[in-house]
Amino acid sequence: RGLALGLFALALLAKPAAIACLPLVLLWDQRPWREKWLRYAPWALLAVACVLLAKQFQPDAQQEYVPSLVERAWISLDALGSYTQNLLVPLDLCADPGRSPSRVLAQLDLARLALAPLLALVLLLWDRQPQRVGFALANSFCALLPVLGWVSFGFQNTSTVADRYAYLALLGPALWISQRQQRLSQLAIAQGLLACAG
Repeated sequence: RGLALGLFALALLAKPAAIACLPLVLLWDQRPWREKWLRYAPWALLAVACVLLAKQFQPDAQQEYVPSLVERAWISLDALGSYTQNLLVPLDLCADPGRSPSRVLAQLDLARLALAPLLALVLLLWDRQPQRVGFALANSFCALLPVLGWVSFGFQNTSTVADRYAYLALLGPALWISQRQQRLSQLAIAQGLLACAG
């Protein structure tokens, strides 16, 4: 337990977005909630300290535009739509998608806003085991939660989304595919390893 807590602290010092590990660990741990909260209370304290420290170094005053709470909800849905679109059609990936909060709010794309909830609904209806879909979706959402725009951060001046924020969130689709198609996922993993080795 102490080693895991220490590694979590180091991860937070390396990148505050590692705060996503806390909801992921809570999701994966099968203990009753009361036990989980007691077990991971030190993790939560570290996470809160990290948020406060990060906000001290990246205050809202440094933001070109600080959205209201309602606007943050639109920005969050737009970000989820962007990540979903990139997952389904991984074209035009780039370091700077240019989706700053002011630009997102000025050009609200209703199709993009509806994309993530629509895909979630389709998967829940299509899969015979909705709990499997729910677990995969929860993994992706937990991984993206720190960077969805609910809390302002420095890179938002440039864009509310970035490909690198989706790395950990891709665990969700990977889990869903591996549970549905074990042979296909094993083949894909083998191909991926060969490609990386090459």
